[in-house]
Amino acid sequence: MAAQPTSVKPAIVPAKSMDAKQQSKMHRRSRSGCFTCRLRRKKCDEGKPGCKACHKLAICCEYKRPMWWGNADQRRQQKELIKNQIKNMKIQEKQAAAHQMHLPTNTPPLYHSPSEGMCRTRGASTDSTFSDDMEFNGIQTSDMFAPQIMAPMQPGVAPFGYQPFNESLKIETEWLVNNVASRKDSTISTTYFEALPPSEDRPYMDNWVQNSTFEHHQELLDDSLDFSVFDFGTTTLPSQSVTPKMKAAPMVKVEQRDEYLLFHFRTAVAPLAFPMLKITDPKVHEQVLIAPLDTNQAYFHAALSYAAVHLKATTGYNASLEEDLARHVTESIRVITTWLTSNDPTKFSQVAETSLAMIYLRGLVGSSDQDMCELPWDAHWKAAKDAMLRLGDEEKNMTVAGWVDILGATMTGSKPAYADLYRHNIMNGTELGFSGSFGCDDNLLYLISEIACLANFKKESIVDDVTVCFHIKSLGDHISNNQLQSKLVPNSALTASGALDGAQLSANLSHVYRIAARIYLCSLLPDFEATQTSIQGLVDSLVEALQYVPPGEDGFDRALVWPLLQAGAVSLPNSLFRTVFQQRVAKLGASGEMGAFGRMQMLLNETWKVNDERASRGERSVHWRDVMSQNGWDFLLI
Repeated sequence: MAAQPTSVKPAIVPAKSMDAKQQSKMHRRSRSGCFTCRLRRKKCDEGKPGCKACHKLAICCEYKRPMWWGNADQRRQQKELIKNQIKNMKIQEKQAAAHQMHLPTNTPPLYHSPSEGMCRTRGASTDSTFSDDMEFNGIQTSDMFAPQIMAPMQPGVAPFGYQPFNESLKIETEWLVNNVASRKDSTISTTYFEALPPSEDRPYMDNWVQNSTFEHHQELLDDSLDFSVFDFGTTTLPSQSVTPKMKAAPMVKVEQRDEYLLFHFRTAVAPLAFPMLKITDPKVHEQVLIAPLDTNQAYFHAALSYAAVHLKATTGYNASLEEDLARHVTESIRVITTWLTSNDPTKFSQVAETSLAMIYLRGLVGSSDQDMCELPWDAHWKAAKDAMLRLGDEEKNMTVAGWVDILGATMTGSKPAYADLYRHNIMNGTELGFSGSFGCDDNLLYLISEIACLANFKKESIVDDVTVCFHIKSLGDHISNNQLQSKLVPNSALTASGALDGAQLSANLSHVYRIAARIYLCSLLPDFEATQTSIQGLVDSLVEALQYVPPGEDGFDRALVWPLLQAGAVSLPNSLFRTVFQQRVAKLGASGEMGAFGRMQMLLNETWKVNDERASRGERSVHWRDVMSQNGWDFLLI
């Protein structure tokens, strides 16, 4: 009996010791877990790039100390914001399930990704281009696009004499540079681009140096698609607007007079952006557009200014609206200028984010002739590049930046600022997310970057006609390879249930871009004329490709501004393109007059007017870029 009390204590000590050990372990975990789980006081598995809890709830997972962490009030606001995000996500999931709108299993994610659910990486995106004093004429077998290099590249061998990047490459799922949306870093990829070797059996284009035509093959979507990056549950068709999540009051103070613009941006402007992303993952689509409103003051004012532009174009002139538009434009530029001049490293990502947003959103709203009391797009691009130069490699995101850089270079006849990066990505098989966000195959857009470089060299008389023709042939072969490596042929993107198949839709859009890239490349030939049979054959092929792209307000014609410009500019008065184009414009209704699509339509009409008159007099046609210059237009038609 007396021994019983002494036997109890040894049993208690190990239990207490175990509890203390577990508590210590839990304490260490809570301090090293993501800031989102720490804020919610939840367990965190510390998964990288994002923990399972945040991924499952589609909320931001941040391991880097966020701005709101150091302030108690902001922490409370952020916690309430997350609660509302989770609540509204659950509501949207229930609504989507009720409508039986299930996403097809072969829908493409934002980025092509490895099986671990991580995005591929990308290289250091320094602001580099071809050297102006480079001996381009001497490039023969060392040319990346020469037939001799249509074989596996050896590590350490770079095209054009450039050394390959050895740094790990990073892509984030944000559409702009910020720390708001959850990052999806990938493993390191050091494989080199392995193109098809030359073969007599391989269908090449006919001789580019002569005036013969291309052989037209079925265009296919390049690269396989992986869906493990995001949690694909249900989604809505583009015909149904994505309902914005109602959030707590944003950290950026919203005045009562601006609430209507904020609401309009969320409900009317944001759904117009990233048409492919809206199909593949509506949650991410909304996050990348709405989340910066809470943390980036310059972005907030920019977003509201474009909401005002859209309202003005759709409802007409209003004195109060005009004042709000001017106020937000002025304020956004003032904030960006202040941040740049202050040289505050904590603001560089927000400057890049806002500058890119002001470029991209401008292409979505506003009538074709509307005065936006705004800076030209290339001024914003300069600010974005300046800010990106000051950012670390891991902070840069090249999805929107690369889109603007490459297609913007074709608009101005200049070289893409990051041409070396895109060239490296072709060799490395690295993607930047163009296909998942915009619908154009990444490797194809890299080739358009190379065409833009060649166009600039021709414009600056850096290369002679023989060299131009040589590289045109090489680039044409690479476009053919891009086509042959594809896995989907153009076909209807509607499934038997009536839902959109994202993978097929991306293949169809890439098909149109591929034909447009060939037209752009052909235009560099020394004896190029729009009346050539080969050129009109390409235009007819693009018209045929459009049958697989859904038209109308809920369709995807506004995602094809650049290809339609390339084909339309060389179409003839009796071309089927003009008839089909006008039919599709009519189906767009008033939205066909808005944004980049409306400006593209205005440029085509003026180009047709000028060139049709010149053709009647037996004169050569003029380039659409010259028509823009003559009218004082500075459009970014992408």
